[in-house]
Amino acid sequence: MKSTRCALFEGLSDGEISAVAEKIKFEYKTFSRGEEIFVYGSDDGKLCHLAEGVAETIRTDENGAVALIERFSAGAAFGYGEGKELGGRDYAVVVAKTKCAVWFADVRGVDLKTLPAGFLVNLLGCQQKRLADFAARTNVLLGKTIRDKLLCYFRNCADEAGSDCFDLKITLTGLSDLIFADRSAMMREIKKLRDDGIIEINRKKVTIIGK
Repeated sequence: MKSTRCALFEGLSDGEISAVAEKIKFEYKTFSRGEEIFVYGSDDGKLCHLAEGVAETIRTDENGAVALIERFSAGAAFGYGEGKELGGRDYAVVVAKTKCAVWFADVRGVDLKTLPAGFLVNLLGCQQKRLADFAARTNVLLGKTIRDKLLCYFRNCADEAGSDCFDLKITLTGLSDLIFADRSAMMREIKKLRDDGIIEINRKKVTIIGK
């Protein structure tokens, strides 16, 4: 088992890892950009841990309207127990936005309380990572204008990178979906930010140079 690559096993002894593996079947898979990782309503017995990459939950309602629900970065956990909230008549799926590596844990019939405490602590940490991602996106969406949303998103990226210069990890179309903005309107705002000396963009490299 590739335990060193799975945050759920971080800090666990060999005996604790074996105790978990006796009760839960784990499977490690990689996904290319655009591939479906998890389908709500059909894979609900699986607990998923995103070990590498970026993924998004995309929801299509019965009328064909598509919406970006959530965005995951490496370290997040998702899947198990969420089918009722995201299933129903709508089609909800987690899609790889970059190359992704995912651990799947079949937890059907498993009493999680019987697992080693360290494993549960790690699982809680993965859930907290997901909540942090969700809070960051919510903060972006609270912006009153497209400009406000873009600046908030770019500053979040800068904070994550620890530098005012960082690589944009999603496409511009993906960014417009993320902030719920028309792509053309967003591109006009990005041009204004560049013209105003607030940011510089060179391909996928973004630099914040003004406030």
